[in-house]
Amino acid sequence: MGSELWIYGDGALATLPAARLFAFCRHETGYVATEDGEILHWVIVPTTNVYSPALSFLSENSLALHQEGLAGAEPATQIWEFPPNGEPPSTERHLGAARDRWPLDTWRVPVLDDTFAARVYSSARHRWMDTDLPWLPQDTSGAQLPVYRRFLTMSSSQDMFAVVADGVGLEVHSPHLPSARTLLEQPLLHSRPHDVRRIRELRPKIGDPAVRDALDLLTACLSERFGGDIALGHTTPAPTAGPTDLAVSTDHQQLDITHQGDA
Repeated sequence: MGSELWIYGDGALATLPAARLFAFCRHETGYVATEDGEILHWVIVPTTNVYSPALSFLSENSLALHQEGLAGAEPATQIWEFPPNGEPPSTERHLGAARDRWPLDTWRVPVLDDTFAARVYSSARHRWMDTDLPWLPQDTSGAQLPVYRRFLTMSSSQDMFAVVADGVGLEVHSPHLPSARTLLEQPLLHSRPHDVRRIRELRPKIGDPAVRDALDLLTACLSERFGGDIALGHTTPAPTAGPTDLAVSTDHQQLDITHQGDA
């Protein structure tokens, strides 16, 4: 891209291979470019009281930037949206930890840069991961010293996370694959109508194509099995009515009918 655009010093780089895009920042300017070297967008990158930028694409038309706070200042997270009509980008900027402003689902995108993700999952400056992450199991061992973890990387589908645990070593975590494994390994004889709903809710959260295919097959089998069933009594894990309720399956969806008055 020419000698004038080399990245050096306090810069950052992010890629979006599926769209053949990459982004980088240098000094006070950020760029979005194609692999052919065409500059598509450029933005002003704040440099006052911040340092150590980390970039990540949220989509082909959205870029996120995180910067550390300098000398006790708050870190900053900024999101640019690039409209297709070429108008100036809209900007959303927030001081403080990224999780304090945006929910974790905001960062569930096709490709999230690992350096940027590490800062999303670590609210504090020391870089230890937050202990309340939904995919991180809680320590129930009763140990006096907590286990501190640092984020390493995640799968492209964001359903598996690799971390380094202090005093333990490398760990791989997944928020949804254990639930999928339980459903897939359960004998069909032990399945219940509400398992079909659980599988359908779980499937969009799984990124592995092989696991998704297996869940699709299980859904088809269970839907066929329970498609014409009429259940009497409690039909859900958390019953909401009495023992004389009927559950009738219509188009593979459960319809609850509550008995009213005397038979």
